[in-house]
Amino acid sequence: MVRSEARSTLVAVLMAALGLIGCAPASDGPGGTSGSGRGGRGSITSQVAGQQGAAGVQAPVVEPEPVDPFEGWTEEQIAEWQRARRDRVRRVFSKVLPPIEEAAERYEEHGSLERRSLFGRDQRDNQESIDRLLDKAVEALELSSLDDVRTELRGLEDQASELERRLARDREARVSAPRSDEVNAIEDAITVTVEEYDARIAQDQETLEGLRRESDELVDRFVDELRAVGVELDREAAEGLLAAVSGDEFIKLCAVFDNVRLVTEQLQELTEQSGENLETARRYYGVYVVLIRIMDRLQLDFVAKVREEQIPRLRELASQARDNIVQAERNLRRDGDPTIGAKNITANRLTIQATEIYVEYLSAQATDVERQNARLQPRLRDAVNTYETVRVASQVAEILRESARDLDTLLNLEVPRLRAFENSELQAEFMRLTEELGGLQ
Repeated sequence: MVRSEARSTLVAVLMAALGLIGCAPASDGPGGTSGSGRGGRGSITSQVAGQQGAAGVQAPVVEPEPVDPFEGWTEEQIAEWQRARRDRVRRVFSKVLPPIEEAAERYEEHGSLERRSLFGRDQRDNQESIDRLLDKAVEALELSSLDDVRTELRGLEDQASELERRLARDREARVSAPRSDEVNAIEDAITVTVEEYDARIAQDQETLEGLRRESDELVDRFVDELRAVGVELDREAAEGLLAAVSGDEFIKLCAVFDNVRLVTEQLQELTEQSGENLETARRYYGVYVVLIRIMDRLQLDFVAKVREEQIPRLRELASQARDNIVQAERNLRRDGDPTIGAKNITANRLTIQATEIYVEYLSAQATDVERQNARLQPRLRDAVNTYETVRVASQVAEILRESARDLDTLLNLEVPRLRAFENSELQAEFMRLTEELGGLQ
């Protein structure tokens, strides 16, 4: 019963408004099985179209098979997903509406204020108030199960790191530890023997393996949660996203955009329920306009952070690595230790290679967000113009309905592949660079 109702209602909702927003070519909804076969780089149609020959022969169009967004899900999982989403809509809407309504009012009065004034509020004061309100609204829009999974993964990573440090200490201490038959009863009470170290190491290794299994399951769940907001990617791309310094901001974009869509749908329903009350309809549409402004702001902030902070810092690190290589080669010419010199040169070359891959990855993300933002601009202009000119309440409801559908095709980002994960040494260096870049956060 749950599945049939979900198919008749939620699939349509997902296809029309809830399942196609995202940060990659979107799936038809949440679901699917775990593993590397989850993601795709486009449909058969797009792949064939891109392979047409120079002679201009039209390739046959192959329509993709319909995808069941709940494939692999139990009825209990579907029901839980429905319940969690309804609950999130309520929480987000109640938290986001007050600051956004106030921001909408301040936007409306902005043009009537003086640019600079010694007495009273001016546009600068008003913009500062708007910025504070938008920050508060973004906090509410960030509510997402994606963040819960990310927090759990970080907790597991911290536990695993601590265990690995303890294992390293115990292995070192074991080298000089006595065997149990080499200590007397008094010494045994205050001495850790080889056998005791062996037991501790075995226990910690077992615990570490358990943490890794749990982490793997959480990554699969993370992919499912991303699919639930319309992001289609495979496990490898998800791991790259989690490892990159831009990952948290990118995930925030996905969560906020999904919640913007949900709030827009709620506004449309409320507008329809208000009947022909134009004042109420304009108030709700004003909230929608602010939501579009928030998306614009987040996109621009993301691109600025990547291009103005993260990429320049990576290039600095690459430059330092090149200087280190020059110094190491100079030392070798002056009879320096050849083994140490070779290791230093190899390590710094690895850093240079990893920074190049990192810059490529971040640039691809920023470029796609820029592309998305360029498509957002005419919608933002149209939204502002509509807010200023609309005169019929029913027209507002129809515009909001179309806007919710439009968000599906507008908010499409791709999660680029991370070439660093093709090589364990590069992966380790990539993670080290992420920690280095963490100071920028």
